[in-house]
Amino acid sequence: MLGIKDLPQDLFYQICSYLRINDLIALSSVCVQFFHWLSRQSYWKWRSQNLLSGTYPCLPGYSVYIFLCIPNIEKTIDWVLTGFEREKCCINFGENTADCIRLSRLNVVSHGIDALHIPLKHPHLLIMGDRGRMVSIFSLKTGLLPNAWLPIFTEHHSHSGWIWTINSTDDTVITGSWDGALRVWKLTNSGLAFQSIY
Repeated sequence: MLGIKDLPQDLFYQICSYLRINDLIALSSVCVQFFHWLSRQSYWKWRSQNLLSGTYPCLPGYSVYIFLCIPNIEKTIDWVLTGFEREKCCINFGENTADCIRLSRLNVVSHGIDALHIPLKHPHLLIMGDRGRMVSIFSLKTGLLPNAWLPIFTEHHSHSGWIWTINSTDDTVITGSWDGALRVWKLTNSGLAFQSIY
């Protein structure tokens, strides 16, 4: 009886074309052979060009300016990383953009924004962290209206450094900052209630 390790490489790649990126990452750690097959640039280039349609996001680590200024530079692309980033983007935001709404607002906060998060349990909210050490919550519903978009909650100086990451599970929100602290908050009807710090 043949196992999956005995399959020809082309058939293995055809099976992989039906799997999502998370499954391929798990599959690459099954054995050395799968790791080598799933590390090939040629496979990821084929996968990116044949399985995904539409425009690409910015390619990580490459500047168009460099290519324009230095004409003889070799334009190499890491197709493994590019394919991974593209598929994660599609998983997070979907291929079908017909249901998406573009929202662009100027001068919402006075500092640079480093972290944005839409909680799964509360998809009508946008939690924003900025370089002014401030966490703000905005309503995406009011963001669609033509008037000024004001935060429904703001916690000033919640950290001692720039807020660079925000994540949530159910009603628990975690913010991370350059001060090295992780703060745990409870999302309530009135905003964020501080719980603990790590």
